[in-house]
Amino acid sequence: MSSYKEHVIEKFNGENFHLWKLKMSAFLKGRELWDIVEKGCQATEEKTIIIEKQQNNEAIAAIVNSLDDQQLTIVSEMIITCIRTWYYRIQPTVLGMTVVHQPYCDTCI
Repeated sequence: MSSYKEHVIEKFNGENFHLWKLKMSAFLKGRELWDIVEKGCQATEEKTIIIEKQQNNEAIAAIVNSLDDQQLTIVSEMIITCIRTWYYRIQPTVLGMTVVHQPYCDTCI
């Protein structure tokens, strides 16, 4: 169990994306989930693949739960299987920019 208090991130509502992104990054780093966002699933051994998939799903849940309903509707069309791909696709989408496609991780899909 963590020795720090559980922090709640205000849901992203379409404003102040850069502040939300900073808070979300810190939140995921504090739970040791940031590597899965940055690097994606890279494991080759079955036991490690299971751990990475669990981390992937936890990171997805954290981000989904930090979006308000309107923002979640905007990004819900994206396939939510690989947190690395989804996290890097969500950024331009919520900012109203063209989506840059990142490659999916082989083990996440």
